[in-house]
Amino acid sequence: MAIPFFISICLIVLMILIIAPKRLHLLEILFMWAIITYVKANAYFQISLNNEMLLLPKEMDKYWLFMFVSYTVVPSLIIAGQNVLLIASRVYAKIAIILVSVTCLVALEYWEIGLHILERKKWYLYHSMLFWFSLVLAGIAARGFFQFIAKREVKNQ
Repeated sequence: MAIPFFISICLIVLMILIIAPKRLHLLEILFMWAIITYVKANAYFQISLNNEMLLLPKEMDKYWLFMFVSYTVVPSLIIAGQNVLLIASRVYAKIAIILVSVTCLVALEYWEIGLHILERKKWYLYHSMLFWFSLVLAGIAARGFFQFIAKREVKNQ
């Protein structure tokens, strides 16, 4: 019963990302999606397989649910946060948006642990916060890099 509910919440997050008005360009979204997915996959598998801090599920349904969340929901949440970040004008608002994004991602991870999709061995709250904060910063860096390249291309024409 928990897995269909989790999938429903994930689909709602995706629908909100699709329907909500965006200030990000489509190529910018795709570039950020690729960078976030690449960094998350490499870092997560490094943590889980080599250090055995988090263990991936052995059951196939839970494993595919973990992959669905990793490759669709997590980038969607970070990109939605980036979109809201573009709307904010004050520094305090931007810091608050980043902290809310990190909190949502930590809560999502602990929800996965609570549903036994992930099993933690030596994984603590500060590990989660550091990991998700660095992933949100990777998304910000990807957006900044894309905007830098786009401005340079427009300037050269």
